[in-house]
Amino acid sequence: MKSSISRFVFAVLGFSLSTSGVSAATVFVDAADASAIPGVNTFKYDHYFVLNPGEGAQWASDTDAYSWDHPNLASDDPTLGAQTGWVHLSRWVAVTLAQPVNLTIRIDQAAGVEIPDQNNPGEMIGAGADLVPAFTLWSGLEANAEDGSLGLANPNGGHRFDNDGNQTSWIDDMVYVAHDGNAGNAPFVEMTLALDAGSYTFNIAGSKEGAFVPGVVPGDLRKGFSATLTASAVPEPSSALLVTLAAAGFVVRRSRSGKV
Repeated sequence: MKSSISRFVFAVLGFSLSTSGVSAATVFVDAADASAIPGVNTFKYDHYFVLNPGEGAQWASDTDAYSWDHPNLASDDPTLGAQTGWVHLSRWVAVTLAQPVNLTIRIDQAAGVEIPDQNNPGEMIGAGADLVPAFTLWSGLEANAEDGSLGLANPNGGHRFDNDGNQTSWIDDMVYVAHDGNAGNAPFVEMTLALDAGSYTFNIAGSKEGAFVPGVVPGDLRKGFSATLTASAVPEPSSALLVTLAAAGFVVRRSRSGKV
């Protein structure tokens, strides 16, 4: 499955990004080789990209319908409450920005994404096309995975994460930056943030509302998405603005000197 996803990623990179004037990511690493991500030991990332201004990445995969705000976890978590995501049911992406950029993250519903059929080993089935996409962004990369053996009721484990803040006990290498929980149930979410050079983590998850209903067909819970990252150069002040600022500074200096 990983190899087929990897080939599709490169196909999308070569098609969509080259026609939009955005170059493909400088470095792309499939999660199968987590050791290739600097500083990461056991935390499970699905992809790693290194982006310069003018570069981007696009790929398709699947995530769980409830993974960003899971009702089963929220009901028994006194710390995180309703804002509880499920780690291993969502997709995790590591990004290193070589320079400060305006980074646009966009996640769309996608049809035609194939996943293993749990009822028929060795067969593939289409993921659902009605994902309610959501994501959370952190600065930093997490080195080690949570201890899932601690159980669902323990905030230090249980595969859970705080999707709108810094209350996840086992996260010690990342700091919350932003999120889009898709309160309007839109078919896509998109956010552009001015970010400094450095490494960041974001997840791709589902924000389906209502009570958790186990699916008999994998596509009932696994939903397809298309994700796009675009790193744009931070605009430098225009010549006219620099002249204005310089003139303002001159007036202020003269005013302070008592000569105006």
